[in-house]
Amino acid sequence: MLLSESVSSALNGGDNSVTGGLLAAATLVALNISIGFLTSRSKGAQVLFDGRPVLIGRAGAIYPDVLKTHRVPLADVHQALREADCEMEDMQMAVLETDGRISILKEASGPKDGVV
Repeated sequence: MLLSESVSSALNGGDNSVTGGLLAAATLVALNISIGFLTSRSKGAQVLFDGRPVLIGRAGAIYPDVLKTHRVPLADVHQALREADCEMEDMQMAVLETDGRISILKEASGPKDGVV
């Protein structure tokens, strides 16, 4: 999206030249490649640019203070639970991933304590 906005005025014949549009496009592509290379080589750079996953619930309980800190509506957690076909009490863990998705891990539904 940013790339298209940077070259649109050059393509529309605005005040910016075609050279300026190509320079902006080349700069954005080079920056994207540089950040991708850096994050693949350095754990610290990956955390800086991508962040870390955040635990937002465990053992059937959602942490409202964590949701508020990360500005995640409770409705998004309920949607993730429905998509995972998991009831709140069956949730082992809910994680806010670095890309904004919410991952739900269900409790194991097999026999417990070796009882068949």
